[in-house]
Amino acid sequence: MSENKIGWQKYEDMLEEQMQSPLFQQLYRSFQDNMLSEVGEITELEDFTEEEIEELLKSQGGQQMNHPQESFIPVDDKLIENINLVTNFDCWMGHTNFNITEDIKTALDQTEGVEALKICSRYRFFVGVGKMFDFKDVRKKIEQTIIKKENNIE
Repeated sequence: MSENKIGWQKYEDMLEEQMQSPLFQQLYRSFQDNMLSEVGEITELEDFTEEEIEELLKSQGGQQMNHPQESFIPVDDKLIENINLVTNFDCWMGHTNFNITEDIKTALDQTEGVEALKICSRYRFFVGVGKMFDFKDVRKKIEQTIIKKENNIE
């Protein structure tokens, strides 16, 4: 078997890659197109008086149109959660070429400086390093502890 390794990827970079993906870009363009068509409808209403607009809205069952300044880009709750993580911690994704066992999870969780931990898959884990810790030091401790622990298992 090959030497056990941990590769590191800055979590912010992963989020940026996702936001630059063609699928996300297409969804964003679709949202923009919908907003522009809504702006066009609102512009058409500007020819009417306020009373005429109120009458028109009443005749449509009270439905109101969103004005562009009141419209927001829909943001997924998961994206908000990720942004909060990145804001509060120095976030990294660890990629391994060995299984992340319960012992390894415990060792990660007990590593000084690791405030947030999530095992994402058999070979991948997320760590949020506290603001008062230097990631280089935390990374070194993680690598020494985990790779040593994994090598002792084999």
